[in-house]
Parts: sequence; C-alpha cells; structure tokens
Amino acid sequence: MTFSSRHRHWWLLILAATLMATGAFFLAGGMYLVTLGGSWYYVIAGVGLVLSGWRLWKGMLDGVYLFMAVFLFTVLWTYYETGLNFWGWVPRMAAPLVLATVILLSVPLLPDPARTSRLTRLARAGGLASGAVFAAFFAAMLFPHGAIYNDIAITPGKQTETTLAMGKEWREYGRTGEGIRYSPLDQINKDNLQDLEVIWTAHHGQVSNVKLLNEDQNTPIYADGKVFHCAYNNVVTAFDGATGARQWQFNPDAAAPYWLRCRSISYVDPAEIPAKPKRSSEQAAISAGGAPNASPEIADANAATTDPAEKNPNQTADTSKDCGPRIAVATVDGRLMSIKASDGKLCQSFGESGVVDLHVGMGAYGNSILHTLLCRKFLYEHFLLYI
Repeated sequence: MTFSSRHRHWWLLILAATLMATGAFFLAGGMYLVTLGGSWYYVIAGVGLVLSGWRLWKGMLDGVYLFMAVFLFTVLWTYYETGLNFWGWVPRMAAPLVLATVILLSVPLLPDPARTSRLTRLARAGGLASGAVFAAFFAAMLFPHGAIYNDIAITPGKQTETTLAMGKEWREYGRTGEGIRYSPLDQINKDNLQDLEVIWTAHHGQVSNVKLLNEDQNTPIYADGKVFHCAYNNVVTAFDGATGARQWQFNPDAAAPYWLRCRSISYVDPAEIPAKPKRSSEQAAISAGGAPNASPEIADANAATTDPAEKNPNQTADTSKDCGPRIAVATVDGRLMSIKASDGKLCQSFGESGVVDLHVGMGAYGNSILHTLLCRKFLYEHFLLYI
C-alpha cells in the first residue's frame, strides 16, 4: 500500500529526499572508490539509503527498517575498519547517529497502518537513546583519546639537557624537540614588562587573501642570530635578530587553490646530527612507502652529498662540502625543500637539487588541495619528519 503526498507529512518527504540524495552520492562515489581498489561499504550503504528513502517517501514503515539495517551495517563496518579507535569512529558514526535519531523520532508521522502504538513507543525510545548516544559521543570529542605523550621527565625548577643545549635559540615550533616551549631567558620578566619598547619592525611583504581562507599562522624560529619567518605561501624570510634588517628571502613559488598557510619551519644543522644507522633495503623501502626490495629515493636531512662516488654519503655531514645549517620547509603544493640558512639558496645535496616531491608513492591525488601541508616539520635523530 502507498499513500498520496497529501497523506504524508511534509517533514517525511524532506527526510526521504535527503536519504535518497545521500544514498545516490554514496553510490556514485563508492563505485568510483571500488574501481580504485577501495571498500565496498559506500556502494552497499548507498543502495540501502536510496531504498530506505524511497520507502519513506511512500510512507512505509519498512523504510525505517531498511535504514536501521544500514545503520547496523555501518557499526559493524566501523569496527572492522578501526576497531575501538575513538577517532576512527567519529567520522564514520556521527552522521548516522544523527540520522537514526531523526528517523526514529519521525516514525509517529508515518501513515503506514503497520505502525502500531507499541512500535511508535519503541521508535521514540530508540530515537531518544540514539540522541543521547550522539550527545555523549560529541562530549567525548572534547577529551583526548589515544594521545601519545612526551615521556621526557620534567622536574619543576630544573632545566633538561636539551633546554640547556639550546642556549638562547628557538629552533623548533616548541623551541626544542621536547616541545615544552620553556625558555631560560630572564632578561624580560614581570617586573620590567611595562618598560618594553619596540626596537625594530620588519615586513616580509606577503599579504594573504582572506577571501581564499589564507592566513599567516607562522611561529618564527631563531638561530644563528637570525629570525626565520615563513609566510602563508611558504615564502621564507631571514631577518637580522638585532636590527630586523632583511638578509634574504626565498620564494618556492608554491601554489594551491585556497587554505594556504605555513605554521612552522625547522632549522637543521647537519654537524649536530648523529650518523645514520644502516638499514636493510627492505626497511628503507617500507619507510619510504614502497615495497620490499624496491630502490626508493629517500630524503635524508643529514645527507652531505648525493654523489654515489662519495664514501658513506649519509654519514654526519661534512659542512665544508655541503651547505651547512639549513631551513626545512614543506610547501602547500607537496614539496619538501632544504634552504641554506646563510643565504636562502636551495641545498643542492638534498633530494633533487634541494627539493623532494612528497607526492611520490601516493598514486593519483588530484587537486593539490587534497594534500596541503600546514603544520610543522621537525627533526628526529637523522630523520626530517613533517605533519
């Protein structure tokens, strides 16, 4: 039995149309994903949502049953994909929980005679329970889950060896690799804060377009008497720390459609990096995202040369043959660059003439906005990592 539109509540028609549109989107995108070797979930869920929406459009109770079947399938798929990883459940279950709440609470509007008073009460209870689960789910997002904490022992009133070794410099986003942002400098304190005056002002000349959601979110670093700044478009500028005079500026000509920003860069001194331990070819291939026994090209922050005739090219850098201290910057269009801290020129010994293409091994990635690098780069032993 079906019912004419005049016998169906307008809200049910909107809800049914939303389900069918969502299902069609899942079906189309899911079929493309399958051709790429991806999961069949979206195809199956898409079919289920289209059928569910169509039956609800007809005013039939079995549309609710179909949706709940898709919901249960989504729960099982989420567990299969992510286990009990909380943040894995968030993007997969947040929207289904909202839809389940709305659909179950809308059951009393169905004109289907199969809808008994008992089923109506159960649907309402289920809708309220689903809403409560979503509320708890949302509240849980405000707390850390699966966080990886720095295991550095911090003793109040005592500086760590890393902090002491950094001296007066600020080479990382959090000053040191420990990321605790503590500085032992005490020339400026709460007693003389009101007496501070502007000594110099410098301009890097890069103005972001807020209409394209571009922002300057950089945390400058300080090393070797220079302040290094990275603009929203990855233009790196070095200023004299004492006078503010611009010493050099490097423009990587980075481009992305929108959402451009550079949150941090890293200072790397090869002379301070320990020798790179030997790894098997299989380990090297896996770390580079390739297959065992492959011959990947790996960017080493400590590399002194790429000349195969050079003995032990990946040992501690000989600064007489290399560009010495350098600035590492990952651009918004997926390139990792190494720039000489002294003059802003590319370090030819890094990657291919100073540049590593971070898209290698990713397959088809389409528009570069799908791989826009925003966050920090940092050094761990001899590895240069980026987020």
